[in-house]
Amino acid sequence: EDLHIRGCDRARYDKWKLDCDVTSFFTKETPGDNKTIKVKLPEFATPLPFKPRQGKKILCKGKWLEKYFTEEKVSTRKVSMTLKLYPDNRFYFKNSLTDGGTPYLAFFEGSYTRKGQSLTLHHCLKYTWQEGIRERPTLEAVNKFTKLGFGDRDVTLAGQVPTI
Repeated sequence: EDLHIRGCDRARYDKWKLDCDVTSFFTKETPGDNKTIKVKLPEFATPLPFKPRQGKKILCKGKWLEKYFTEEKVSTRKVSMTLKLYPDNRFYFKNSLTDGGTPYLAFFEGSYTRKGQSLTLHHCLKYTWQEGIRERPTLEAVNKFTKLGFGDRDVTLAGQVPTI
């Protein structure tokens, strides 16, 4: 009752109550390969108040090793992106829409591997936050990979990352 779990295939949401609901969701044919699991966090599962905007993280602990930042103008709003790499091969990636209106933030956490000039991010968790709209963030289990490449002297990264 306290834990609300839903399956989402980007076209519809299925609320799960039994184990067979999970099996049915993942075996049923759907267009594309965008199936995710969303969990509404109950109050007892997170430290109060859990506000990702204030730097709270789920998988990443300790001091980050490297940080990459960019700002882009998309349509009429400014999008800021921050990627932090941690020593235990975990990463924290934050997207934020901050221009005009209520700020909206999306956070991704997961693991990374670095081989030469290539960085592969394995996105495991996504959670979003919008001030005044949601009291508790929605947590999504995701299984996506992003490949990025290092530029000159390893101070820049290039590639496509998930957006809000």
